[in-house]
Amino acid sequence: EEDTVLLSKKITVFESDISANTICVDVGDVIDNDKATVGAVAEIGIKVKSWNSIATKKGIRYAVTLDDIKIAIDNAEND
Repeated sequence: EEDTVLLSKKITVFESDISANTICVDVGDVIDNDKATVGAVAEIGIKVKSWNSIATKKGIRYAVTLDDIKIAIDNAEND
């Protein structure tokens, strides 16, 4: 959409760094200190979860699926 941007590399805008693999989203209009209407931006970092379980020195790091996350949310709500 035109209100969403996915950054493939780090950029700097007015001395404000925005990391690569970040989604920037216009979340709506707000009034700034000068009483002007401006778009408020949310910056969302991206982390891709592993889809393969692998052995590490600390043990097994399991793959995570959306179903696993939903189960964990349900379990947390029932605690």
